[in-house]
Amino acid sequence: METPGFARLLVLFTLYSFVGWIIESSYRTLCERRGFINSGFLNGPFVPIYGFGALCVVGLDGVMTGLAFPVRILVFTIVCTAFEYAVGWLYETVFEIRLWDYSKMRFNLHGRICLLNTILWAVLITVFVTLIHPFVDTVARRFIYGTPIRYAAWALVGWMIVDAVFSTLELKSTADFITHIKAKLPSFEAESLKGAIQSMSSRYLRQFPNLREIASEALQVLVVEELMAEESGSSLFKTIRLILNPPAEPADMDPDYVAAVADLLADERVRSMANLGHHDDSVLHHSLTVSQVSFALAKKYDCDAVSTARGAILHDFFLYDWRTDRVAHHATGHPKTALRNAKARFVLNPIEEDIILKHMWPLTRGFFRYRESFIVSLVDKIVSAREVTNMDFSDLLGKLKAKRTGKGRAKSATP
Repeated sequence: METPGFARLLVLFTLYSFVGWIIESSYRTLCERRGFINSGFLNGPFVPIYGFGALCVVGLDGVMTGLAFPVRILVFTIVCTAFEYAVGWLYETVFEIRLWDYSKMRFNLHGRICLLNTILWAVLITVFVTLIHPFVDTVARRFIYGTPIRYAAWALVGWMIVDAVFSTLELKSTADFITHIKAKLPSFEAESLKGAIQSMSSRYLRQFPNLREIASEALQVLVVEELMAEESGSSLFKTIRLILNPPAEPADMDPDYVAAVADLLADERVRSMANLGHHDDSVLHHSLTVSQVSFALAKKYDCDAVSTARGAILHDFFLYDWRTDRVAHHATGHPKTALRNAKARFVLNPIEEDIILKHMWPLTRGFFRYRESFIVSLVDKIVSAREVTNMDFSDLLGKLKAKRTGKGRAKSATP
C-alpha cells in the first residue's frame, strides 16, 4: 500500500517532468529556429531529469527546515550540479555521446558542469522553492492528489520506463555505428561540416521538397560521404561508383549480392516496380541502387549484409505510382504500405522489417533499432539527392500547375 506522501511525490515527478519538457522544448525551438524540437532523451513529452531534480529539492527541503535559507539553497545547488555531472558522465561513458559541452566556458569541470550554469541553477532553485513549488503544491493538494490522478501518474511513470528502455536500445545501436565512423575519421571537424550542411540545404531544398524535414540527418549523410572520400583507394570507393553508375543487370552486380537477393529479383511483383516512375528513373532502379550501396557498406562495417540488401530492395515496395495515383500522405504512409505488401509476399526478419518501416526517418515515428536500418536510411537519402539532381521537373511542374489551376477554378465557381 503506497503512502500518501509517495503518491504526492509520484504526481509531482510526472508533472515536473512534463513541465520540464515544455520549457526545454520551447527554449530550443525558439533559439534554434529549425521547427519544433522534441527535446530530451525520450520519445514522449517528458524530461525525467527535471522531475528527479524537483523531487531532490522537495525532499531535501523537507528535512532541512532548521537550516538557514541561504544554506539550503547552497545544498540544493550542489546536489543538482552533481546530478548534472553524473548524467553527463553516464551518457559519455555508456553511449559515447555528449549531451552538452561547457568546455569553452570558464571554470568548467570536464565540460560537464561550469560555474555560470551552477549560478543559474541557484537562481532557478530559489525561484522554484519560493514561488513555483508552493503554488503548484497548493493547487495539487486541492485538485490533483486524488486516487484517479494517482493511478494516472503510475501509468505515466510506467510509460516513461518503457519509453526509456526502447530509447536506450535505439541510442545504443546508433552509437555503436557512429563509433565505427568516428574511428575512420580521426580528423573529423564538425565546424567545417556545419558550413557544408548549410550550403547543401539551400542548394537541394529547391530540388528535394521534403529535405526541410530530413535536414537533421544532413550531418550524418556528410559523415558517410566524407568517409567514402577519405577511403577512395579502398573497397569503399566502389560504393561511390555504385551511386554514380549502379549496375542494372545481375551479371554486372556483386555475385554475393545477387546470391542474397536472387529470389527477390526473380519475383514478378518486384520486377513490376520497373513500371513505376520514381525520381529520374523507376522505383526498381532506385531500390536496386540503394540496396547495392547499402550491401557494400554493411559488409564494410560487419553488419548483416544479406538482411540489409533484402530490406533495401523492398523499402519502397508500395506498388503504386505516387506521381499519378491519388494517395494521401505518401511521404509518411508509404513505408507501412511497403511493409504490408512485403510481409504478404515474403518472409521477413526483424531487421528487414525495421529497414522498410524506418527508412523515411524522421518523417516516420520511432528511431532505428538496428545499424542496418541506419545505413539504408542514410543511403536512401544520398541516392535520392543524386537522382533528383538529374530529374527533368518540367512534366511534374506542369502537373502541379494544372492541379493548382483546377483548384483555383473550383474555388471561383463556389458560390
